[in-house]
Amino acid sequence: DSREGDSMDVDVFIETPPELTPEMTALKAAIFQILSRFCSEDEAMRKCVTENKGYVMEQLIRGLAYENQSIKLSSLSCLLSLSRSVKQLRTSFVDYPVWRHVLRTADATTQTMDIVISSYSLLTNLVLEFSPAKDDLLKSDIISKFHSGLISSSDVLTELCYWGLMNITFMAPPSVLTAVKSLPSYPQFLFTHLTNPISHELTLRSLGILRNILSTDSEIEEFLQLEQESGLDIVFTVTQNYEMSCDVREQAFCVLANISSGSNVTKKKMCEDDKIRECLKEILIEGP
Repeated sequence: DSREGDSMDVDVFIETPPELTPEMTALKAAIFQILSRFCSEDEAMRKCVTENKGYVMEQLIRGLAYENQSIKLSSLSCLLSLSRSVKQLRTSFVDYPVWRHVLRTADATTQTMDIVISSYSLLTNLVLEFSPAKDDLLKSDIISKFHSGLISSSDVLTELCYWGLMNITFMAPPSVLTAVKSLPSYPQFLFTHLTNPISHELTLRSLGILRNILSTDSEIEEFLQLEQESGLDIVFTVTQNYEMSCDVREQAFCVLANISSGSNVTKKKMCEDDKIRECLKEILIEGP
């Protein structure tokens, strides 16, 4: 699905567009919202919107440069709808380096929180495993940007940043996993929402990140050695917390499954753990 040739010059649409009248501002924002709804779930409509010599993509990127918040938000909303398509991520989002423009609107020092949240919503899709923009974003230190958002005053932004790290670590090469593990406070920022679950989504995403990281024997051994088995105990505690939803407990069991696929030493250690054996027996016989 990838296209040949160079992508558009990244600075083509950076300049602030001319100021619009209030009427034209409202009209442009409304049109972007209409396009966003057209593209939200329909692949044929996404194709129809983007395959017009690039006019719509140009206008959407220009929309990010407007000072007007309504135009920026509606442009981001439309780009988010388009980013739900694998084909669009591999074509239109390559022809026009959307990732670079969105990094600018994700800057909390210059943008409102609504704009930042919308930008991070889009970035979580741009770092998916099948998105060509992922490599460019990794080179632009997106991991650190997501990490800085984990302690945001906005619960929504915090959740998005956990989600972004989960997407980044999925089927990631060792260099990416190492970069995540090198973040300050790792793995505490994951364990925080396992030992003190205040949000279903944050707990689920924390387990998702951990599951993605613990995908090889070396990662599993390093994790158990680093935490002196406390990490294993924390994950096991989640499986025993019946106040958790089934999908959270299922994710915790998936983490244990990853750990149990490690070396023979790890397997033996888990098999000899009375708590784990009793837990599995209870669920198999009596159900969750």
